[in-house]
Amino acid sequence: MPCSHYFDRSKGVVFVTSSGRVTDADWISNLTAMARSPDFHPDLRGFSDYTGVTESLVTAKTMELFADNPAASPESRWAFLIKPGLAGAKIEFYKSNLKHGQLQIFTDRAKALAWLNEGVAPDKVITWRQQVEGVTEV
Repeated sequence: MPCSHYFDRSKGVVFVTSSGRVTDADWISNLTAMARSPDFHPDLRGFSDYTGVTESLVTAKTMELFADNPAASPESRWAFLIKPGLAGAKIEFYKSNLKHGQLQIFTDRAKALAWLNEGVAPDKVITWRQQVEGVTEV
């Protein structure tokens, strides 16, 4: 599947990965499964890696629906890692419609992780290694 996620409960973060050709159904399925997980909570930090996306068929309507999701608290932080191009314009649209939480878009993995780690306790700091371990496909 093009979309997957992995919760690291001890760090309070969820890692999302999307690659290849991503459709509305792929995106909705992954985000719905993630939100329904017992590991999900509104204050989670999130790291979404979209660098492997080759074609994004996710529509503006779907992005608006999820951007208005009140499941995220105002304190939640999401870093979207993208490669410049097609996915970037769509994610900028998503960010502009976000109603809850904070979202920043990055093209540099280290900067994205640094932003997510700002102000967290040392035991909650996440690294690139943790990001790639244990991804659950849905």
